[in-house]
Amino acid sequence: MINTRTPERAQNLIEQGATFKSSQEIANESDYIFLMLGHPQEVEDLLLNQNTGILQHMKKGALLIDHSTNKPSFGEKINQIAKQYELRTLDIPVSGAEIGAINGRLVSMVGGEKEDLKQIEEILSCYCIDISYMGKSGCGQHTKMANQMMIANTYIGIVEGLIYANKAGLRLDLMIEILKNGGAGSFLLKNQGYNTIERKFSVGFASDLFIKDVNLCLEEAKNLGLSLPGLAQASQLFMTLSEKGYGNLGPNGLLLIYEELNNTKIEGYEKCTESSCK
Repeated sequence: MINTRTPERAQNLIEQGATFKSSQEIANESDYIFLMLGHPQEVEDLLLNQNTGILQHMKKGALLIDHSTNKPSFGEKINQIAKQYELRTLDIPVSGAEIGAINGRLVSMVGGEKEDLKQIEEILSCYCIDISYMGKSGCGQHTKMANQMMIANTYIGIVEGLIYANKAGLRLDLMIEILKNGGAGSFLLKNQGYNTIERKFSVGFASDLFIKDVNLCLEEAKNLGLSLPGLAQASQLFMTLSEKGYGNLGPNGLLLIYEELNNTKIEGYEKCTESSCK
């Protein structure tokens, strides 16, 4: 059983045998419910809305699995409220972007009871290559916060490296081929390096969603009494990207800001692919 706010997006799954039902119907009938929503307020409304919230409709003993990226404190809050309805919860944000979801190669980070995780590991393994138990409720989200902090600064490093190398007259395709296997190598360089020099900025997920994650990270860092100047700078750069009308582009669209800042442009690689550029 599935539900989405845009039913046409579920057509492929329906054609493969899935049944489209209302969120309340799914709550009434399911032992396990998996969520994946873009914004914290959407999750809170789906779960806790006085009239339509699904927690009040779920079967006793059912398990709620939230794949959305949210505040760690929210995961703890939902867990406590769920207990009042005799329900169980796991916060399991994932990483791997669109390509990871399509290929069933996501990484999941789990907060909650380990025994509850054991019940759904077989299901998770259908689309996750790594399922790691991180601790009590909220710990999955804390891990995702650290993940997003690293991603934000990695994008800056990649874009700055490309801008520098381009100005220095290097072949960027050759540079990526070399560096992706060295100390600067990363998932993002391997998967987004070529996309960036080819000016493919719509791969992955929208920068506006990423800004939401970065701001959640800053809020949680503040709650822990931490000052993270690198992340604060990243937030400002991505906000600038959005303010200039590029919030629908992927985070590698940050290249456009650096090009404007330095009055330069990376071009000539539009037909480049990993195999043809070697």
